[in-house]
Amino acid sequence: MPGGRCACSPRAYGRCELHKACTAARPFARSGRSVALIESHPDPVAYKKLCTTFIHPSAVPSIQRLGLDGRIESAGGVRNGIDAWTRWGWIRRPPSASGTTDYGYSIQRKKLDPMPRELAGLTSGVDLLLGCRARNLISENGRITGVGIEDMAGRTSQILA
Repeated sequence: MPGGRCACSPRAYGRCELHKACTAARPFARSGRSVALIESHPDPVAYKKLCTTFIHPSAVPSIQRLGLDGRIESAGGVRNGIDAWTRWGWIRRPPSASGTTDYGYSIQRKKLDPMPRELAGLTSGVDLLLGCRARNLISENGRITGVGIEDMAGRTSQILA
């Protein structure tokens, strides 16, 4: 529904879902919806410490649409590719077809993780709520109408559609 409010909470799905929630927030906001992006970390530059990042070539078109490619390269992200040896022989990238990317990116999580969060927070229509957790869904007449949140001090509030 145009003008409706969306709530995105990466913690509801797991740590690696942060990029998906931040990525989803931008097109929702650009289409006229008001988005609450709920992130339990209070630190805007928090990152997942026990993970490396190898971004596959298939993700690059989405990264480009979001405007993250320039940010990744400016932060030292390296264009990558992968060839693998198996007992049956080499698995190699096929030659690039016209209009496709044949590279992905390698970048430290310390640099990557804050990027989509920052980009989402800079998007008009997105409210980035750091240090909050989604605690419950609010429903009315069998329809989800909002989400209950709690901040780090234990204060609760509601975000209604």
